[in-house]
Amino acid sequence: MADQRQMLIALLGDDRLQDNERTAFEDMSSGLELSPKAKLTKPQFDWVERRFRELELDAGESLNLHSEGRVPEGRVHGVPKVVFPWEKGGPMTRPLDPPGRKKKET
Repeated sequence: MADQRQMLIALLGDDRLQDNERTAFEDMSSGLELSPKAKLTKPQFDWVERRFRELELDAGESLNLHSEGRVPEGRVHGVPKVVFPWEKGGPMTRPLDPPGRKKKET
C-alpha cells in the first residue's frame, strides 16, 4: 500500500473527486507537506484509503502478498532442525572424561 502522501497525490490527480473531497484532501496534503513528521488521523486516513480503493488507484501497485497471508509459510521461524550426533545413526562420539585431580607432592 502506498504511503499517505502518495495516496493523496494520486487522489488529487484524479478528476472524479467531488469539490468538497478535493478541498479536504488538498488541506490534508498541505498539512503533510508543511511538517515532515505529520500524519493523518485515523478517520482521515480511513477516508483517504476508502476513496483510493473506490477509485481503483491502487490497481497498478505491487502487492505485499506475504503480509496479506497469501504466501504459505516456509520453515517455522526460519530455524533449521538441530540434529544431534546420536540421532544421525553412525558411531556415537562420546565426550572426554574431565581431567583428574593433581596429586599433592609431600
